Amino acid sequence: MGGKALFVSTDVSVPDQIEHAIDAAIQHYGRLDTLINNAGWHPPATKIDDIALEDFEALIRQNLTSTFLGCKYAAPHLRETRGSIINMSSMVGILGQRDAVAYCATKAGQLGITKALAVELAPQGVRVNAILPAGVDTPLMREWASSTGDLTEALSIMDDIHPLGQMATIEEIGRACLFLASEDAAFVTGHSLEVDGGAALDY
Repeated sequence: MGGKALFVSTDVSVPDQIEHAIDAAIQHYGRLDTLINNAGWHPPATKIDDIALEDFEALIRQNLTSTFLGCKYAAPHLRETRGSIINMSSMVGILGQRDAVAYCATKAGQLGITKALAVELAPQGVRVNAILPAGVDTPLMREWASSTGDLTEALSIMDDIHPLGQMATIEEIGRACLFLASEDAAFVTGHSLEVDGGAALDY
């Protein structure tokens, strides 16, 4: 089944731009059924001694505050449609990751938002869930892999941490979102769906 997408250029570190994107979607489609908080960044590996406070706070704003604001601005419209929110967290939000304290903090924070809002918005029929990927073959992943000096080797290592033998595709994560947004998940809220190819089993 095909469809058309509306692209609205948005810097999620700027609150007014998040609100504008949501308003633009409603103006274009007439309603809001699902919000997916997917924007985020994973910095290069950095030890805590080398992370500047301003860099830590900037990542919190980009990855976590943006999730809070997306939920805040979307909630009034989702109450009208009995819609849902999906927060794109990460397996490292529950497992941790070496030299990634800032990133792990943002992803764990998204899980806290998910659970708190699932309780708060349930009486209005709004479901709130999270997806926890491990490795996903995205442009950002390939940018990181290139930074190691051996793109092919780095991608192979990432594939190998998944018992299924490869990273997730963007489409596979998208289908997980589609499930959580659909009526098939009508009784699922406050849940963290691990879409990790089994990576946590052999972490």
